Amino acid sequence: MDPDDYNTDLYAVKFSSSDETKATVDEDSGLVTGVAAGAVIITAEFKYLVGEAWTSCTPAIKDTINLTVTAS
Repeated sequence: MDPDDYNTDLYAVKFSSSDETKATVDEDSGLVTGVAAGAVIITAEFKYLVGEAWTSCTPAIKDTINLTVTAS
């Protein structure tokens, strides 16, 4: 689906981290920042707006990526 195909005020991809002590992720942009060494799962999910809350589709439309944060 192309972003031009839907109203971006009502639909969006939202990002999340399974463990924010390892990596944080900007919910809107998906920018990941490593915090501490370890494994973390980043999720991107297509959601729609109900009132002021972003809501998951049924079934959920999402995918994940496994990352390992390492010390530099």
